Amino acid sequence: NDLRASTAEALLDYIEAEWRRRRCTIFMEPFRQADLFSYVQMPSAGSKAPRTRWDFQLPLTVLAVQEALSELLSGKDSSLGRALEEILGSDAELFEVGAAVTIPGAAPQVTHSDTRHSPLPNLLTAFVALQKVEQDMGPTRFLLKTNTAAAHTKLARNGVATNGMMATLLGETSAKPPPGASELSPAFECVASLLDVGDVAVYDASLLHSGGGNRSDRTRILLHVTFRRMSDGQALPAKNVEASSNLRLSHFRRQ
Repeated sequence: NDLRASTAEALLDYIEAEWRRRRCTIFMEPFRQADLFSYVQMPSAGSKAPRTRWDFQLPLTVLAVQEALSELLSGKDSSLGRALEEILGSDAELFEVGAAVTIPGAAPQVTHSDTRHSPLPNLLTAFVALQKVEQDMGPTRFLLKTNTAAAHTKLARNGVATNGMMATLLGETSAKPPPGASELSPAFECVASLLDVGDVAVYDASLLHSGGGNRSDRTRILLHVTFRRMSDGQALPAKNVEASSNLRLSHFRRQ
C-alpha cells in the first residue's frame, strides 16, 4: 500500500466533513456552486435526477492533505514518487489535488479522457483509495492502450464516448451500443480499478476511462493527485490556488 490506513482514514474523515459542509453552503448560497465544486462527468443520471457525483479541490494547508501527499510522494520507498519522476521528471508541477465523491445510485459515467493525446504524457493522475473499492461501488474502468493518437481517432469515429458504450462494455446495462461499437469492444481491454485502502491507480490523462455506477449502499471517495510535465520551464496555472505557487515534484521527493 502507498498510503497507511491511519493516514487514509484521517483524510477520509476530513473529505467527508468538507463535502457535507460545501453541500450545506450550496443549499444556502446556490450561486457558489462553481466556486466550491469542480466540473465532473455525469453529476446525475439525468437532467431532473438528484446529484450523485461531486469533485472538489483540496486545500494544501490542511494537515491531513499534507501528510497524505508526503507519504505518497517522498522518500526512496515511494513507488508513486519514483514513477512520476521517471515519466515526467523531477520538475513536474503539482497541478491538482482533489476528492471525488460518488454516492449510491450514481449512474456510470460517459467514457472520456481528461486531455487530448500528446506524443509524451503531459498529465499523470493518481487515484488513491481511502477505503476499499469493490465492484458494486463503481470502480474506475480503464480502456487500456487508448492513450494513442490512433486509438483516439478510432474511438471518436465509432462514437465510443457515450454512456451506452461504456455500460455495454462493462456489462452494466442492456443499452444498445452506438453504431460501430461492437467492433471496438474486443479491440481495447477494459480493466476495473479494484483497490484496497491505500492502493494507488496511476494513469496517463489521455487514457479513456469512466467511473462505474455505484450499486452499493456505500459512498465511494477517492483522493486524486495530478502532476504535469513542464515544457521549457513553463506550464499553465495549476487548478489548486495553493499549487499555483509552482510546487514541484522535487519538493516532495526531498522530504
